[in-house]
Amino acid sequence: MTVSGPLTTHGIPKFADTDVPDLGAGGVGSILDTLDGLIGAYKIAATTVGVGGAATIDFTNIPQTFSHLRLVALLLDTGAVTIVRGVVRINGNTTNNYTWGGIEAPAGTPVYTNGTTTGWGQMAYVGASGSYAQGGVWDALFPDYANALTAKALHGVYTALSAANSAYSGISAGTFAVGGAISRLTLLPGSTAFAQGSRATLWGLP
Repeated sequence: MTVSGPLTTHGIPKFADTDVPDLGAGGVGSILDTLDGLIGAYKIAATTVGVGGAATIDFTNIPQTFSHLRLVALLLDTGAVTIVRGVVRINGNTTNNYTWGGIEAPAGTPVYTNGTTTGWGQMAYVGASGSYAQGGVWDALFPDYANALTAKALHGVYTALSAANSAYSGISAGTFAVGGAISRLTLLPGSTAFAQGSRATLWGLP
């Protein structure tokens, strides 16, 4: 599933008062305008996986008008009710440029990958069947994404619930050792595909 940004919602702050009349100085509309200026989060693009699932969730044509990117996703897998782990690929790059490390609870085992071709990883989520269809949540930050002169730092946190009813949570950080601005982010599933109901939103931060 490809989502090409910016969408028509590009440029509308996360808490924009599109449904609230401007009541003048001191009114509700003015208050929300002030909040918009302070929070400054802009929705670049959003998608929900439909019937049949999706082999990827692909954000393309990301505008270079923000300081940072934030990607928030609720992910379901089409396979069995088990913890699976996907990755995110940057600018379609499939060479050995992703290095990352992390730690996960309850196991608490450090995970480290150097020079992988797949992408930056450990976004954990669960299968789509049974009572565990609530999925896994992944929240990732891409600082200074539009800087064409530097490699990119990557930061992410995730939570999920296993078939054994055990809660998993983890953190992952790393680098993408290629210069150039980020213009594309592709989520890749840990097994077969992302199931119907999976969704992801890409935000631009000031």
